[in-house]
Amino acid sequence: MKNNIKENLNIIALMRDYPTSIGGIQSAVFTLHKKLISENVKVTVILNKKSNSCLNINENDRLTIVRMNFPILFNKIIGRRFVRFLLYSPYFIYKIGRFTKNKNSVIHAHWLEDGIIAGLIGKCLKIPIIWTCHGPIHARKFCRINNKMGISNIFYKFAISGISHIVTVSEFLANIIKSDCNKLRKKISVIPNSVESDRFREKEMSKGHKSKINLIYAGRLVKHKGVLDLLMSMIECKNNNNNNVYLKIVGDGPLFEEILRLIKENDLSNLVGVFKSTNHLATLYSASNAYVSASPGEGLPIAPLEAMASGLLPILSDIPPHREILGDPPTGMLFPVGDYRGLANIFHSLTLPRCQEFGKRSKIRVKSEYSPIQSANRYKELFCLLLNGQKVDL
Repeated sequence: MKNNIKENLNIIALMRDYPTSIGGIQSAVFTLHKKLISENVKVTVILNKKSNSCLNINENDRLTIVRMNFPILFNKIIGRRFVRFLLYSPYFIYKIGRFTKNKNSVIHAHWLEDGIIAGLIGKCLKIPIIWTCHGPIHARKFCRINNKMGISNIFYKFAISGISHIVTVSEFLANIIKSDCNKLRKKISVIPNSVESDRFREKEMSKGHKSKINLIYAGRLVKHKGVLDLLMSMIECKNNNNNNVYLKIVGDGPLFEEILRLIKENDLSNLVGVFKSTNHLATLYSASNAYVSASPGEGLPIAPLEAMASGLLPILSDIPPHREILGDPPTGMLFPVGDYRGLANIFHSLTLPRCQEFGKRSKIRVKSEYSPIQSANRYKELFCLLLNGQKVDL
């Protein structure tokens, strides 16, 4: 492998949005970019003009942020949007091409729509394209596009054939694509999301409800994250006179008002608190004992990893990505998806020593298995292999 390639890598990241606060996929990508930049990789982040993120980021000779109008591909009015996409794409490709004059350039897309656009760019500019799949919805949609026939699908298939390599953040996602797109098996690698453990501190005993086990959920307040199951488990705790726990729900979304209504109707104010802003998530983690998620489907969620980095006991729904996170033997607790009564029983069994024991093991696991150094090194190796035209075997 040529050293000059490693020393002169130029990554163009199609992101659309790029929040740098704790929590979410974008936070994991920002962590990756920070590590790459520290190792002298030049990163150009292409954002949607409408994005409000990156307002406080200091650009330098290694990090450039560019705002552009992205072509819109998937929409309910597919015909009109598709025509608009075809008309706008050449101009978008031309503008992206300005950032690829360095012969060691790689385009890295993080959403399916951007992966298709990047594949089209790869076809036109003849440069390596990587698409990272972060979730099961995108993985299954990619498989449908790859396998179905139709006028628009012919175009999509042409575009995704320009993707040089697919990265998934978990074995679970890799298996979804491999099982439905067998011909692409050799183009898929698994590189997990990473977490900066140093951004998090362990439980501060002076904070939180001192007489209770402090639970926390952080994420989008939407139905497919299982948030209502968390509330049902707390109603079950109240009915069983289990006042030993207190749940903090942190986030925003369509269910925000409904959650407030359910808390009021079921008199849960002594058991549940809601925080809309995630700006102080690290502080909220440090004032908690356990992280809980009842999500029925994930790719490789960031919030549980961040909570584990804070020394919290993870209590997670029993789905493949959560099992991957906890490892074998598990460094946390699992419960069946939708079993809010079983979750309430777990809450009833919690003790501070138990939370601390699992929390220490969880912190060690995150530091050893999900470090930014490992993630950045594997991506750098992938970039260099593709630029050299070598076989990828990560």
